[in-house]
Amino acid sequence: MKRYFFHFIDKLNINGSFFKKKVVKDFLAVLFSNLALRPIQFLKSFVVAKYLGPSDYGLLKTIELVQMLNKYGSLGFNTTASREVGNLLGENDRVKADIVKNTAYSSEIILSILLFIVGLTSSLFVESKNNVILIVLASFGLLFSKLRGVLATEAVIQKKFVLTSKITFYTVSIASIVVIIAVPFLKIYAVMMTNILIGVFAIIFYFRFMSFNYKFKIKKKTFKKILSISIPLTIGTLALGSFQYAERILIIKYLGMNSLGLYTFAAMITGQFIVIFKSSIKVRIQDVFEGIGKGNYNRIHKLVIKETMLLVLGSVLLIPAVCVAVEVFIPLFLPKWSGAILISKIYIFSLPFEVMLSYISVVLISSVVDKQRKLPLYRFISTGILILSVLYLHYFGVLTLENFVIIRILSSFFYIIPVVYLYRKHFFLKHIKRVL
Repeated sequence: MKRYFFHFIDKLNINGSFFKKKVVKDFLAVLFSNLALRPIQFLKSFVVAKYLGPSDYGLLKTIELVQMLNKYGSLGFNTTASREVGNLLGENDRVKADIVKNTAYSSEIILSILLFIVGLTSSLFVESKNNVILIVLASFGLLFSKLRGVLATEAVIQKKFVLTSKITFYTVSIASIVVIIAVPFLKIYAVMMTNILIGVFAIIFYFRFMSFNYKFKIKKKTFKKILSISIPLTIGTLALGSFQYAERILIIKYLGMNSLGLYTFAAMITGQFIVIFKSSIKVRIQDVFEGIGKGNYNRIHKLVIKETMLLVLGSVLLIPAVCVAVEVFIPLFLPKWSGAILISKIYIFSLPFEVMLSYISVVLISSVVDKQRKLPLYRFISTGILILSVLYLHYFGVLTLENFVIIRILSSFFYIIPVVYLYRKHFFLKHIKRVL
C-alpha cells in the first residue's frame, strides 16, 4: 500500500476533532489529485494540440458536443440525490435516504441508456464516414461517463473523497498516457477512445473499492418528488448548457472551425486552473447541505464567505503568471498556435468569475433555501446577451475572436450579480442577519 500516491494522506495526523481531520484529509486528497494531474494533463493537451492543429482541434471540440450531454443532458437525478440524501442524513433518516438513492440512481441509468441511443441515432444523419465513427465513439464515452457519475455521486454521499481522488488520479493518468502515445498515429480517434477508457476504468475501480448498496427500483411517489426537484435543477443545467453550446455554435458559424480550435485551446488553459480552484467545493458540498439541514446557518455563511474570498484572491494572483507563461511557451513549443496567445491572455480573466459562485450556488440549491428555480432565468439572460452581442458585432462587420472572448466574460455579469443578490436576500438576510 505504500506505493499508493495517496498513502501519506491516509496517514495524516492532524490535531483537532475528527471532523476537522477528515475535512483536511479530504481536501488534501482532492487538491493533490488535481495538482498531481495538472502536469500530465498539460502534457497531454500539448501533444494533442501539437499533432491536431487548430482546425482538427476545433473538430474535436465540435464532436465533444455529444459528450457534453453527460452534463447538459442531465435531468438532475444525481444532484437531487446528493442534496436530498444529505438533508435526510442530517435529519438521521437513513431509510428514506436509501429510497431516494435507489430511485434517483435507477432513473439516471435509464436516462443514460436513452441518451446513448440518441447519440448513436444522430450519427445516421452525418455523411462523412470518419465523423460517423467519431460520433459513435463519443456516444459510448457519454454512456460510460454518465454511469460513472452515479458511482461518483454515491462516493460523495459517503464522503469517500480520498477514494474518488485516487480513482480520478489513476484513470486520468492512464488515459492521458494512452493519448500521448497514440495521438501521433491515431490523431483525433485516440482522444475519443481514451474518453471511453476513463469511464470504464473508473466504474471498475468504484465497484472494486466502494460498497455500493443499490437496488434497481423506482418508487413512484419518490420519483415524483425527485422529479419536482430535479426539473428545476435540470432547467439550470440546460441554461448553463445553452451558454456552452451557444458559444461554440456561434464561433463555428461566424468565425470558423480554426477559430473554435483557438478558442477552446484558450478555454482549456483556464479550465485546468478552474478544476484546481473548485476542488474545495467538491469536499465541502455535503457538509454545506448537511450543515444547512441541521440549521447551522451562521457556520455555513462564514465558510462560504471565507473560502470564496480565498478562491477569488488566489485566481486574481494567478492571472499575471498565466499571461507571462503563454507569451513564452506557446511560441517556443507550439508555433502553430501563436494565434491563441492573445485569446488565452484575455480568457484567463474569466477565472475569478468562474470560481466566485462555487459555494453560493450550492447554498441556493439546498433544501432549505431552495432557489434553484430562479437561477436558470439569469443564465438564459446571460446566454441571450452573448448571442445578441455577437449578432450585433457580426452585423457591423467588427466581430473578432478577441471581441468574442471579451463579450463572453462581460455576459457572465448578468448571471453573477443576481445570484449574489439571491444569496443575500434568501440566505443571509433571512437566516443570518435576523439571528444576529
